[in-house]
Order: sequence, then structure tokens, then C-alpha cells
Amino acid sequence: MPWALATAKKLLITKHIRHPLAEELFRNKRWPMETDTKGSLDTITEFSALQLPKLVMHIQSMVVTLLMSTLLVSVGCSASKPDPNDNDRTTRAVLGVVAEYYGDYLNSHRGKPPKDNADFHEYLQSRAESLKLFNVESPDQLFKSARDNRPLVIVSGKVIAPPDAPRSPWAAFEQKGIDGKRLGVRVRGGIHELTTDEIDQLFSGN
Repeated sequence: MPWALATAKKLLITKHIRHPLAEELFRNKRWPMETDTKGSLDTITEFSALQLPKLVMHIQSMVVTLLMSTLLVSVGCSASKPDPNDNDRTTRAVLGVVAEYYGDYLNSHRGKPPKDNADFHEYLQSRAESLKLFNVESPDQLFKSARDNRPLVIVSGKVIAPPDAPRSPWAAFEQKGIDGKRLGVRVRGGIHELTTDEIDQLFSGN
């Protein structure tokens, strides 16, 4: 856990992470010393055992998304003969970044989702510098699926989450997908293949 807290500090300093717990730890100077490898958690005992895992999960999710986002560059720099799976990889990488920033949006708006695509786009534009960490030069890159070549649907207006995972809401999904399956992504919940019927049941009001 200490390595995760140190990582959060570095990301927070560079404004690449926005999370209430991370900000409070940093603001109140309760971070463990960077050279400390033992007993680091003693400096943050004010935080309950329930709070720290949330911060660590957020950081771990971000690290995974960073690794996925390298595909946005590596796919574009691949050999002249395209891999038939490149579009799938690219779309999954894009969805991972969308979910990361969708979660940040919820954190900074007291749990309220974007009003619409334009609202989320405006938020992403305000985070343009941090998006570069994910190899994203423009928010426009995050609004289209490479698999079906159509705009992604950003979940807006209301929070939609599984009953057994209320803190892992849906962030976005494909309009059409391929072979009857559409990709959807949840905040801290990963990417899922969904049928049209499942999409209709989950997002009928979106």
C-alpha cells in the first residue's frame, strides 16, 4: 500500500489524479516519507480501513488504464499490414480512459453524471494536459469507437450502476459494436461485452 500512496502523491502533484482522499492526505501533509518503507501507514491512521482501499483501487485502476492507453500509440505505429484486432484493442483502450475520467467527473461533481456528451467533452477539455499522460492529444479521440466507427454513447443524466456494485457505474458503451456485441465500460468495473437486449435493459432511458 505505501507504494500506491507514493504514486498518488506524484500524480496529484502533477495534477494527473483528482481524488478526494488523495487530496486530503496531501493537503494535511499526512503522506508517508518517500524514503520510508516501513510503518508508513502509521502516519495516516486517521483514515479508516475502508477509506484507504478506495484510494488504492483508484490508483491501481489508473495504472491499468495507463498501460492500456499505450495502445493508442502502439497501434498507430504498428506495421503497414494492420492487425485485425487493432480496432478492438484501440476501442478498449479508449473506453478505459473514458471510464477513468468519468469517475473523476463524478468525484468532482458530488456524484452527479454529465448532463450530456457536450458537458463531458467540456470537462475533458479542461483536463487536456493530464490527458496527454494517456497519449490522448484531443478529447475527440475519446468519443468514437474504432470497432463500429460510430460515436460512443456517454452515460448521462443519471447514474446507472449494478445493484451489487453501486460504486461502479456505467460510463459509456458502443452504439452498434460488431457481431451483435457491444462493448461497455464501468468505472472501476472493467470492460464488458453486451448484447443489444442487455443494452436496452440497462440504458433504456439514456
